[in-house]
Amino acid sequence: MKNSFPGYYQPTETELRRLWDNSIVVLESNVLLNLYRYSAETNAEIIQNLEQLSDRLWIPYNEAKQYHEKRIEVIEGQEESYIDLQKFLNEVQDDLKDRLLSDNHSFLADQLIDKVIKIFSDIRTKLGDNKEEYLSLFENDELKATISELLSRKVGARYTDEQLEEIYKKGVGRTKKGMPPGIIPNEKFDAKKYHDLIVWMQIMDKAKATYKPILMLTDKTTTNWWLTFKDKKIGPRPELVEEMRNSANVEFYMYRIDPFMKNSQKYLNFEVKPAAIEEIQKFRLRDEKRINTRDMLAHKLRNQRETVLELSQELEDMANKTELFSLLDVSNAINKYKSANKPEEPTIKKSEVNKISEE
Repeated sequence: MKNSFPGYYQPTETELRRLWDNSIVVLESNVLLNLYRYSAETNAEIIQNLEQLSDRLWIPYNEAKQYHEKRIEVIEGQEESYIDLQKFLNEVQDDLKDRLLSDNHSFLADQLIDKVIKIFSDIRTKLGDNKEEYLSLFENDELKATISELLSRKVGARYTDEQLEEIYKKGVGRTKKGMPPGIIPNEKFDAKKYHDLIVWMQIMDKAKATYKPILMLTDKTTTNWWLTFKDKKIGPRPELVEEMRNSANVEFYMYRIDPFMKNSQKYLNFEVKPAAIEEIQKFRLRDEKRINTRDMLAHKLRNQRETVLELSQELEDMANKTELFSLLDVSNAINKYKSANKPEEPTIKKSEVNKISEE
């Protein structure tokens, strides 16, 4: 059974050890971009881990390109996070001051309010220092230089226009068959929709050229790549494992960066500080929560649009009737719309709504 359906079986301990010993370690852009979000200590741990695999590292051309294109965007996003945190601190401090100065807590005011103000002032000062240090990356990005040196001569070849045209043709057929990594159907052609498929083809070409198994480090979250069950990532999509075996006759497996670092201790005897893994996990869990919230909101917005269309159609149908409107029918239609759009938790920021609407 396993030989016929390899993607549905987890690798054995022997197979994993063979992967760790002999594979090409493929990086994708999100792994590199997330380095701009971790602390300097955690970055040092990740980079040291990767440097020990230097002779086996490789990155597809399109992933390297995406890293360079999105790097500034990630730095700007972190600046917004600093601003949001400063606002939050101001709100919390004002709330605490109000409570301490209220009649019910007046006996605490003299003893605590100066201490509260000093604590928050110290936090803001430290936060400001960190923000300035982070924004200096625009002019002097040492992390970028480190990444560039780490991946020197390890970037895949760029596809020609003719090769890309061939992939675009294949992409449409793969999408119809439900073959990952698929493309997002769009009446208007958009080359960016083919990014994952192009990357997958580049990875398979690398496997064919080297005859080595592929171990991919990725912080991608989509079902284009992962087999999931109740939001838990089980492993790479079975179709990808099977296609890699059929096309290149090698094994394919994927890790997110924190499980990769954990397992590097087991299979390669690398030393990794637990604090680094813990920080990466916290960032990942926070991102997954944000993505789930965004998807929930997007679904709600789609339902709102559908409900508005239904309401408009019902009112238009009634207006086209020769008899007078039925007030009851109009009332029912409006109540149906209000019910479908009743606010639900969690509360979403207006900026997130605008961002999703633009998408």
